Amino acid sequence: MEDGYYRFLKRITKLRGNNPFLPRVHSVKVFKRKLGFDPYDRSYEFYFVAELEKLVPFKKIKLKARYAWYEKHIDAKRRKHGGADWCEEHESDLYASPHSRVTNKALKRANKMIKVVSRPVGFFHDAHLGNLMWRVQTTGMHVVFIDPIA
Repeated sequence: MEDGYYRFLKRITKLRGNNPFLPRVHSVKVFKRKLGFDPYDRSYEFYFVAELEKLVPFKKIKLKARYAWYEKHIDAKRRKHGGADWCEEHESDLYASPHSRVTNKALKRANKMIKVVSRPVGFFHDAHLGNLMWRVQTTGMHVVFIDPIA
């Protein structure tokens, strides 16, 4: 199955939840269905269903909490942001772009894995704010890449 998201899920399933920036995958099941109604046509398509941990939409977390997380995990010497959401102004920091100042080892590993999974079959690293959610636990919250491959 040549699907970027499927490849991403299969790879992180093998990691068994060892990276806080990646979602915890409970299961990925592949199904096959027949195309069309012609009994002589043997064309099929494959699809999959993934069961992931429960996450919180990115914008549901208050701006102040997002700043605090960013300062702790990405940039302790946060630049002046002019009141803008750090995510909109500095989202490249999360994706370990060439302009990023990321020092967090788990974030670097997550980005490297995303690049490795997307490269061989013509997909690309598609991490952006729409592909982020929050893992919220009693010990705190954490940014999670949910669909960083297109």
